[in-house]
This record gives sequence, C-alpha cells and structure tokens, in this order.
Amino acid sequence: MPCRAGYEVHLCGGTFNVAGAAYVGMPGVLFGRNERVAWGCTNNICSHVISIRKRRMRLTRSCFLYAGQWEPWKVREEVIQVKGGESVRKTIRSSRNGPIVDEVLPAQAGNVSLRWLGAEHGGWLTALLAMNRAGSVRDFREALRPWHVPTFSVVFADVEGHFGYHSTGRIPHSYGVGAWLPARLGADHQWHGLIPFEGMAQLADPQRGWIATANNRPARRTFPYPLSGTWSEGMRASRIRQMIEGKDRFSPDDFCRHATGRPVSPCRPGASPACWRFLSPTPSPESRRRPAT
Repeated sequence: MPCRAGYEVHLCGGTFNVAGAAYVGMPGVLFGRNERVAWGCTNNICSHVISIRKRRMRLTRSCFLYAGQWEPWKVREEVIQVKGGESVRKTIRSSRNGPIVDEVLPAQAGNVSLRWLGAEHGGWLTALLAMNRAGSVRDFREALRPWHVPTFSVVFADVEGHFGYHSTGRIPHSYGVGAWLPARLGADHQWHGLIPFEGMAQLADPQRGWIATANNRPARRTFPYPLSGTWSEGMRASRIRQMIEGKDRFSPDDFCRHATGRPVSPCRPGASPACWRFLSPTPSPESRRRPAT
C-alpha cells in the first residue's frame, strides 16, 4: 500500500517482528510497532548545512583563503552513469567546508562551498534496525544514538507504560552564522562539533501524560545550543494540544475523526476578522473607483 512515507510492511523473521511504514529499499520500519514498543515521527527541519562564500587566489586559481592562509583545494572526478546514454564526468572542487557549488548558483554568488553533515555521517539504517528490535523505551532511545542524518522528532511508548520523545539526528553547532545564507567567515564561524546525543531535545514520561510533535520547533529559545531550521509556525502542534487536553480518554475512532474530519485552525479567532474585510461580498466605494490595469 503506497503512502507518502513509503510502503506498509510487516517484517517478520529472525529477530524481527515489526509492522509499519518503510521507505522503498530500506530493510527497516520507520513508523510502526513491534511486540513491545510503538513509535512515530515528524520531520524536525533542523539545518545540517553551512554555506560559506570563498575568496579564491587570483594567480593560481587553485587555493582558497581560510583564517588568513591560502589552502589548496581538493579535486576529485565523479562519473555519473546514465541509462541508455553516455556517462557524465564531473570535476568536483572542494575546500575544508565542502564542495564548491557556484555552478548551480547565480554568477554574482561567487565561489560558495556547501558543507552537509550527511556527506560525512549517516547511521540511519543502523539505528532503524535497532529501533525495530527494541524491547523497551530505554532500548529504543539508545537505538537512536548512531542516527546522524536526517533529523526527526520521534515519539515512542512501550507496553510497560513508559513513553518519550527524542530529537534524532545530530545538529552541527556554530556561532554567529545563519545556515542558509552564504557568508565570508573565518575559523571562529566553522562548525564547532555536533550537539551531543544527550544534549538533543528530549522528554521522558512527562507528568502531563502526553507528547505531540507536528514539524514545530523542538525546543525553547533558551535551549543551550543554537538551533537553525525551517520549522512550521506551530499551529498544528497547538491544535493537537487542544484536542488532547479536551478529553480524558480517547478511542481509535476519536483519532480517526480528528485526522479526517473538518480542519480547525487555532489561528482562526485572530485571523477571521481581518480575512472577512477582504472577503466581504459588498464591494466598497473605494474598490469600485479602483482604476483598471
């Protein structure tokens, strides 16, 4: 059964008895349950990327400036095989901050390098296999440790009544730099390691009795590490909270009704008056006099 996240599967054999949704080609269940633990996740759109504008040595054209010193670039040849056609050869130039990507940017961008954590670390499949075998919330959280890329917000619960949240993946931290905008920066603005696994946003058996995630920012502004990302505005997370706190107990039908019923936005009370002014069926005199274009 195809879905946006992949395919519905039941993996049973050896040490596995797990069902859920899996990406095509990956022998692991991303959303699902085994006999003791169930889990789900949403995208935690944190940045694994830093783009830096480079100054190139004019004479040799084979060095980049870093911290006042000229460093030679690295060159490698990539061969891209094309079905039914000739292979394409690409020469990739790289600085200490990753490959130079000016070929796909406007000419005025100059020499821009792009460093991506996924080119250096992975661990996703290793973590998935351990998650699928986990027997408790404690085991499940530890299974997430090898996971570096991508970042997800994962919620999980076991048959003993324990439940938790962990921001999976690892996030590079740097100081004074926005991850999405190229900047000419020095050694002080490089990646200064990764946020440690124990330092990632997480929850364990919160007293309120529930955890929700909907692509919203995973931590407060006071989080001890700088975060950069393109999260949602948080309205869906607010709506989920309203629904959960509106009843003491829920049935499967309740959640189906919330997922497929009429959508309700928490921003409606504040946004409706402004919207109605523009959607009024009676045009104002000013709008009638508006010149044609």
